Amino acid sequence: MKPLKSEDLVVFVHGTFANIEKGWASIQDEFHGKLNKAFYRKTGRLFNFTSFEWSGLNSQFERQHAATNLAESMKLMHVDFKRIHLIGHSHGGS
Repeated sequence: MKPLKSEDLVVFVHGTFANIEKGWASIQDEFHGKLNKAFYRKTGRLFNFTSFEWSGLNSQFERQHAATNLAESMKLMHVDFKRIHLIGHSHGGS
């Protein structure tokens, strides 16, 4: 993952029963563009966006498994980005 003139990465984490194919966590959703414009107006910085994929199943095991995978992914992402911002919803925030 190469940054595009940005030190910031925003990672969306969807909640239970959701996925990264559709909805607010989808990289194709217009929410990302609107959020990037708002962030730029407030900070003067460009942001990159990505979505973290996990099963979305409603179980403690799946959430813990996803949390471990997210932590490992963030270690790799941090090589390319100075700051990583997480935005989660429902169990995507736990």
